[in-house]
Amino acid sequence: MKNIPRFTRVFWFSYIVCMIWALAVIVVFVLFSPNNPNFENMGTFEAALSVKLSLRRIVAVVVGAVVITALLFTNSRFFDKAMIFISAWMWAAYIDDYLVMFPYVYVPEEFVAQFVLQLRPLIMMLVSWIAIESHLRREACR
Repeated sequence: MKNIPRFTRVFWFSYIVCMIWALAVIVVFVLFSPNNPNFENMGTFEAALSVKLSLRRIVAVVVGAVVITALLFTNSRFFDKAMIFISAWMWAAYIDDYLVMFPYVYVPEEFVAQFVLQLRPLIMMLVSWIAIESHLRREACR
């Protein structure tokens, strides 16, 4: 394995918290998606949209976590660009969820699920920090 660039403790803390959150999102989805009434009643447009949104977001979380980890530990020169893209995508998805999709998003009533979803703004800030620090380190190494 190539040498991993020396990042700050804040970077590594952000990375670890983001990966724990991604794992928590996957676990919450697996545990509570069977309770989602939209999975049982796919006859309405809203239900189908909610299911489609849920499945695409969970796939995006899994793919994002794998890509971030792979690019970070292989010391890829595309890590900073991937992080900027993921950060921008997360902000756009968050804005979209609250401005357009809010009536269709299924939010489980369980405390754990609500807690994980309430951490989303914090996770977006941490991912933004990872993107900023990785980009600034890449620029400084040129």
